Amino acid sequence: MKRFIFLSIFKTWLFSTFTSIIFLYLYMQSAKNPTDEYGNCDMGGLAYGLIIMWILFLSLISFFALLSLNKIFQNSILRLLCWFLFPFLFSVTFFLAVSEETFDKEIILISMISVVPWFSIWGFYYYQFNKKLFRNENV
Repeated sequence: MKRFIFLSIFKTWLFSTFTSIIFLYLYMQSAKNPTDEYGNCDMGGLAYGLIIMWILFLSLISFFALLSLNKIFQNSILRLLCWFLFPFLFSVTFFLAVSEETFDKEIILISMISVVPWFSIWGFYYYQFNKKLFRNENV
């Protein structure tokens, strides 16, 4: 099971990074202003780096999922908290720190581009983990 969690963390990081970068690239291309005279001097690289760091830290925080292997955390609610509580709290804290408590549509959209792929892929692996755990308990 440890191997499954480690591979889940790696695959989630890899797939969500590529997915978020592609979505961010499409968003940046669609939001580009053609009349901008400083077209070569935008801060788009900062957004890419921020998303890569955000997803990397989400993946590092997801190592708390290893707690769900302990017998103490075998309860379904505690297992859910081990897998999602710390990444969710981190993403909310990071969003508030980056946005400086100003909520405009661009900040919210970029946050969704970076968080939704990670959480959806991570949720898929959580579902697979529960299936494996349930199968191992019945054997």
